[in-house]
Amino acid sequence: MQLENIQRGPFPSSQSQTTDILQLVHSDLSSMLSVTSLGGYLYHAIFVDDFSRKTWIYFLKKKDEVFKRFRSFKALSRIKQGKKSLLRIDNGTEYESNEFIDYCREVRIKRDTTTTYTRKQNGVVKRKIRTIMEATRAMLHDQGLPKFLWGEVANTVVYVQNRCPHQALDFKTPEEVFTGCPVYLHVPKEKRNKLDASRKKGMFMGYSETSKAYRIYVSGQREVEISHDVTLDEDFALRKVEDLPIPRKINDDDDDDAGKQDEPPSDDLMPNVEGVDLG
Repeated sequence: MQLENIQRGPFPSSQSQTTDILQLVHSDLSSMLSVTSLGGYLYHAIFVDDFSRKTWIYFLKKKDEVFKRFRSFKALSRIKQGKKSLLRIDNGTEYESNEFIDYCREVRIKRDTTTTYTRKQNGVVKRKIRTIMEATRAMLHDQGLPKFLWGEVANTVVYVQNRCPHQALDFKTPEEVFTGCPVYLHVPKEKRNKLDASRKKGMFMGYSETSKAYRIYVSGQREVEISHDVTLDEDFALRKVEDLPIPRKINDDDDDDAGKQDEPPSDDLMPNVEGVDLG
């Protein structure tokens, strides 16, 4: 075989499956943007839950802030200590610091790095960054907004996409799949008398950003309570998994832009943005 005839081979789809939220998280960091955001940021990092496709976006002033943002993401998403979780990342130096590696080992998060120069191995997050970029540029252009508002707009785009029906989820929303599970909330004895029930039913809505607790919506009270003492309705959670049309695959080929070419579209609204790396 002549050397000049060697070509890159196709990437086979992985048949591994995710059956719960936060079993697999895809992450990537943007290249430096040519326009500093209103908050002084030049980069953004995103994290995508493979099972629900829920996305988190964080803005950075320097690339070496990725580890700090990952710790914030872990605290917010509540990747549990001891739960088997996989973090799929590329070989960027910002993910390869000793403190990042040691921390993942400490909290038992396995790191899965892609092969150098093979973007398709982390296609879920690459395509997600591209869809965020396309929507951000469209909103900036449509409303005639200054370019330095890209961070504000990108944050809004992620918020909206998390609440839009997704084809890979049988047209459920990422937020619906990630949250919305019934829970039973413990009522402290200080808030009940001897004949009152010791628990009440609510709906899991997410995690508190100010304490190690859960946000629970109690429909009878029409309010959200913050509590650490909750019990998940596991039967309901399992039914949610069974109701999905197909098992979630650890697969880079079924995200928002499945079927599109991997190359980013051209757009002169935000010059020197380097394609998929606007968040």
